[in-house]
Amino acid sequence: MKPKEFELQVIKIIKKLRHIKNEKQINFANALAISESNYWKIEAGEKAITLEQLKLISNYIGISYHRILSLADTDIAKYSDSEKEIS
Repeated sequence: MKPKEFELQVIKIIKKLRHIKNEKQINFANALAISESNYWKIEAGEKAITLEQLKLISNYIGISYHRILSLADTDIAKYSDSEKEIS
């Protein structure tokens, strides 16, 4: 797995969790002390998320950053397995 693919998967999980928690991007941006447009760039994959930002988000939503990374790893593994079945 390429690092960028994993990072995008982490972002996907964060976005899913944000929707589950019924939070707006501005709330996550405030938790990170960045502008909403910069947070949007993170979710869009245009800007990298740092480990520190991941930790701040995880604290804000009440889930460990290890769990977010684990969910991203599991989700991408499912995708990889499905892709093999299609081929």
